[in-house]
Amino acid sequence: MRHFSLLILLCSLCGVCQAHPAATSAVLIDWQGSALHAELQLPQDQLQMANPDWPLLSEHQWADQSASLLSGYLQAHIHFYDGNSELSFTLQHSALTELDSQSYVVAHILVNLPDIANSPHLRLSDDAIFHRVRNHHIYVSVRSDFQQGIFPDEPRILGILKYKHADIDLSRSSPSLWLGVKSMFVHGIEHIAEGADHLFFLFCLLLPAPLLISASRWAGRRTLKQSLQQVFWLVSAFTLGHSLTLALGTFEILTFPSQVVETAVAVTILIAAWHVYRPIRWLSGVKMALLFGLIHGMAFSATLSGMGYDGLTRLLALLAFNLGIESLQLALVAISMPLLFLLAETALYRPLRVLGSIIAGIAAMSWMWVRISGESLAFASWADQFPQWGGWIYLALLCVALGSQLVKRFKLRQVIA
Repeated sequence: MRHFSLLILLCSLCGVCQAHPAATSAVLIDWQGSALHAELQLPQDQLQMANPDWPLLSEHQWADQSASLLSGYLQAHIHFYDGNSELSFTLQHSALTELDSQSYVVAHILVNLPDIANSPHLRLSDDAIFHRVRNHHIYVSVRSDFQQGIFPDEPRILGILKYKHADIDLSRSSPSLWLGVKSMFVHGIEHIAEGADHLFFLFCLLLPAPLLISASRWAGRRTLKQSLQQVFWLVSAFTLGHSLTLALGTFEILTFPSQVVETAVAVTILIAAWHVYRPIRWLSGVKMALLFGLIHGMAFSATLSGMGYDGLTRLLALLAFNLGIESLQLALVAISMPLLFLLAETALYRPLRVLGSIIAGIAAMSWMWVRISGESLAFASWADQFPQWGGWIYLALLCVALGSQLVKRFKLRQVIA
């Protein structure tokens, strides 16, 4: 019975160990042109186990002395090689921070590379922590490499380092600026395709395009030529506005806190939604597209501004990303305008316009609340899914528009007969 109780106790302890796995380290590689940067993330408790001299500190206690101690430890346990030649590196800065509710030492290093960025023999040897804590693992990923088409939101895992397996290949396979341009172009398309708030704003810009203003209300319908001209000016103004601030934000000439920008984007949708319901005469569609395009461009620039690219790479990334944005926007306009023009000829257009205005307005207010308070709202989460079911809405509206045209023609034939 005593042995059985001991077995139960051991199983329970194993369960506790599995429920609270030891924190792992990470090496995040950032290629910036031919320069190799790396961010090292080391859990402080594991670092202290591997190096008993390491003091357990809080974020406020981090000082130059701790950074000096860290530099010595990293130089002893992390090595970069080109073939058999060891490469030196410099600790640029370090800090204590909380990741996944645990205290981590985060260090940023720059590897001093000669002109060998494309060497087929570049490798990393890293036994930090697991030289003593043998069950420790280090995850190595490329976080950013424009010439490989790798961006921070989708890092590429290279492998896992562990005891007796401390080496990993860092060589790049045929780096190419063209590959980076193509990947960033696709990135721009995906940014719009997955951005519910930007799609809502574009929807609010286009919905009144076939209509005329009379006595501060939407009344009457533009001709096809007039509608196309209006859309041309709307798209041109929005493109000019967001391209300007996208460039300024990407080159960090003009920057604002992301919370402010994202909240302002929600405000633009709310105002545009009201304009869909009742025209704002002092802020015509074209003026609105230009002014609010400036705000949306700042939101777009957040994707590029933190990637740390050098001058030429940053310029190419900006051009490719913006072309991707514009390509999808133009495609959406091209497939939306015939539908809107057909619907504008039916009695259903007014209730659909009002309903669209209400939904966009509620979505905008929900996003404003979420982005200011940090609290979640069910409607905001629902609105975030718009890109997933937007195609089905389009098909439903297309069926309504075509059905209305068939009914209209059928009634006309009956009158003639």
